[in-house]
Amino acid sequence: MSSRRAFSRGRGRTAIAGGGGPPGPASITGLRGLYLSDTSLATDQSGTGNTLTLSAVTAGSVQNGHTAARFDGTTSSAVRAVFALGAAGAITIFAVAKVISNGVGDKAIASYGDGAFDAHGMGHNGGVALLQNAVASQVGSGSLAAFRRMCTTQEASAGTDRLYLDGVQDATQSAVGPVANSLELAIGRAAGGGQAANIDVLAVAVYAASLTAPQRLVLDTWAAARYAL
Repeated sequence: MSSRRAFSRGRGRTAIAGGGGPPGPASITGLRGLYLSDTSLATDQSGTGNTLTLSAVTAGSVQNGHTAARFDGTTSSAVRAVFALGAAGAITIFAVAKVISNGVGDKAIASYGDGAFDAHGMGHNGGVALLQNAVASQVGSGSLAAFRRMCTTQEASAGTDRLYLDGVQDATQSAVGPVANSLELAIGRAAGGGQAANIDVLAVAVYAASLTAPQRLVLDTWAAARYAL
């Protein structure tokens, strides 16, 4: 089955903004990329044109009628080589994902960076949630054996990355200043290459802002309703 066919739009699915339910990702200012597995993960639904290039991405498990994008942990990826963040500063990455097989060492779920000095993202180590950046990786405490709502934030000036799991802070790590504009966005591996993960991904949203607690709650509530989490 081709990637395009695997992620075609199904009938009766909840709309991006909730279809009459809770507000969705597009209701929050600063959205620069929005990718939903069952409406083609390659398509950026934020309106900014940050389309992804898919490689070896297939159909994964089904959650509440939504087919996830499956990354095989070897050759699969979804990448935007030059992602238009808009300006150097803060960033938030939100994802709904689960681990299929643990592998060995750190694995990247979604990351933005250049693979060296500037990096920000989320992953797992042994199936446990992981906060990743250019300084170090910080393992949290939450298992990703089932779909979880993951959110990482970096302030524009404070130099701290934070990982939230289902709305609760799970890890923190010092960061190297604000993130730069026009770096690589990668799903299923690290930005710049490596750390390929065997995972299922339902949704990824990227914001040029460090989202506040009320804004993160909007995303958590939307994802919980859409995917019955």
